Amino acid sequence: MHLAEASVFYFEKRVAEKLHKPKRKETITEILRFSVRQLDRLKHPKLLTLYHPIEESNDTLAFATEPVLGTLANVLGCLEERLPQNLPPIVREYSFLDLEIKYGLLQLTEALCFLHYSCKLIHRNLCPQSVIINKRGTWKLAGLEFAEKCNENDIMKPVPCQAFTSKLPKMGQPDLDYTAPEVQNHSKCSPLSDMFSLGLVICAVFNGGHSLIEANLSCATYQKQLEMLENNLNDIIDRVPHHLQEPLQNLLEMDARRRPNAQNFSMVRTDFIDSHSISEGYFIHLVDIFGCLLGSVNPFLLRHSVNPMRPGTSAGRDHLNQGLINVSILTPGRYRPTPGFGR
Repeated sequence: MHLAEASVFYFEKRVAEKLHKPKRKETITEILRFSVRQLDRLKHPKLLTLYHPIEESNDTLAFATEPVLGTLANVLGCLEERLPQNLPPIVREYSFLDLEIKYGLLQLTEALCFLHYSCKLIHRNLCPQSVIINKRGTWKLAGLEFAEKCNENDIMKPVPCQAFTSKLPKMGQPDLDYTAPEVQNHSKCSPLSDMFSLGLVICAVFNGGHSLIEANLSCATYQKQLEMLENNLNDIIDRVPHHLQEPLQNLLEMDARRRPNAQNFSMVRTDFIDSHSISEGYFIHLVDIFGCLLGSVNPFLLRHSVNPMRPGTSAGRDHLNQGLINVSILTPGRYRPTPGFGR
């Protein structure tokens, strides 16, 4: 029997009981089933790797993936005001290096290129909760529960989609704080809608985990926040690396036609990456070298151990078994070597 370390995600169905209506309860569970089926069907290095498909009991849904540290939302603290986050110190106290952010954004852009051009799909819920950071520090895209097919004739042409509404379960809809204006105002989406969401994710990274739109699940508040978007962007733009400022402003254009697509945005190279010739392969190569020298360790632990200039913990490998996971509406779970998964 081959044993593989895995992360187990699980959802307790009683969480949906607060919705009271049986049809709405089933909507939530079906959304989760669809998301995992998408991960099982779509294979790419920048998408979360599924080890074991979804299994279901009367009380829970569960599936297993490659070992992960948590979500981008966990690290940024995005969910603290919405849900209690029982996170280990290594996640709660973590802060990204500039190189990790630049490499992470490159990974997300490559994932979007794959979805848009190879799979002809629109993600529709790109937000910090749908970005998973695996054990090696790689940013992986997940949260495919709302994926929509692109227009068959022209993938950039908008297709109909469901806007956020109070008539549907709030926990069963894309995050309103990262929704493009054409989705909410006109019930239309395209791959360029994902690019707007990517722009808001970038803002959250450089804005203490806060999106420039904080709608508090209110459509009316969303509209007011949308009107303030340009001013809010100007307030934080100096925190964004210089070479990323103009591309970020283009991502957040109200007119979707003026936004860069994923292929164009993937051409953006920040000054640090350019001057140091840091490529994806080189980044992973560094992690592999240190892994060989120091044993199989989490790069997050590694960085704190070898970089005395940054506050952190040099805690040992035991912390790896305390990594709590929260993705989308899934309840945090533990990861550990699990018999049977990854065979």
